[in-house]
Amino acid sequence: MPLSWRYVAGSVIGQAHVENGLPCQDANAVAVCACPSGDDALVVVVSDGAGSAACAAEGSRFVCDSFVTRVSELLATGALLPVAEAKLAEVFRQTAEMLCAQAEDRGLSPRQFACTFLAAIVWPDQMACLQLGDGAIVYSSEAGYAWAVWPQSGEYINTTNFVTDPAACERLEIKIAPGTSVAEVALFTDGLQMLALRYEDRTVHAPFFQPMFARLRTEPPGESAVLTPLLRDFLSSPRVLERTDDDKTLVLASRSAAVTPPPPALPSLQESPCATEGNAT
Repeated sequence: MPLSWRYVAGSVIGQAHVENGLPCQDANAVAVCACPSGDDALVVVVSDGAGSAACAAEGSRFVCDSFVTRVSELLATGALLPVAEAKLAEVFRQTAEMLCAQAEDRGLSPRQFACTFLAAIVWPDQMACLQLGDGAIVYSSEAGYAWAVWPQSGEYINTTNFVTDPAACERLEIKIAPGTSVAEVALFTDGLQMLALRYEDRTVHAPFFQPMFARLRTEPPGESAVLTPLLRDFLSSPRVLERTDDDKTLVLASRSAAVTPPPPALPSLQESPCATEGNAT
């Protein structure tokens, strides 16, 4: 079955990590899975490793790969349908427990693998979103673009929730939207929150996404090899770096194709407008 989703994904290191000799602690994973019904489902996970955690990069990579692998297996057998919060919560619990077990096997504290978790699973007629920590999931709606879960704050100022927290399963937020046809979705870590969200009225800053999705619609189905380097260039551009020195991850996926041939000069990813200064956290 040909892939209906077209997508681009990128995780880049922030200037603060470069200066401190740290690796990029963000990660992402994307899969388009064939279901027994003949439909396909998009699975996306992004994760941001805690800057103070020694193995944060390993933690974020592990949760992205593990969750996508397990969900893909369940989708292939139809075991994830009908979608239920309990099923999704169980997959997350298993992922978190495996991460903590990996830490303990190495004689380390699970806190050293601390990372956030955002996941979206999109079928033709419904969507499920899971979130623990900051960052956000944005999706197309009748009114434009909307967010699924507002970025979570932790118990103290400038903190958030992590997969390795003892209360992670209780703090995980799951949103299931049955009967909803989502054609476009974006997931990003907190390094892009100031650019992609409007904090004064808790809305999505649509001009950040519109030109990027318009360009993505012109690509063939599957992962875009053409847009991948452009996305990385955009995330590392001075225009973005002047707003944030954190690691940054952005995944864009669309099952909409351009209705008409693209104009001679397509809006590039680098031209995506940033939110105004008033949108900072």
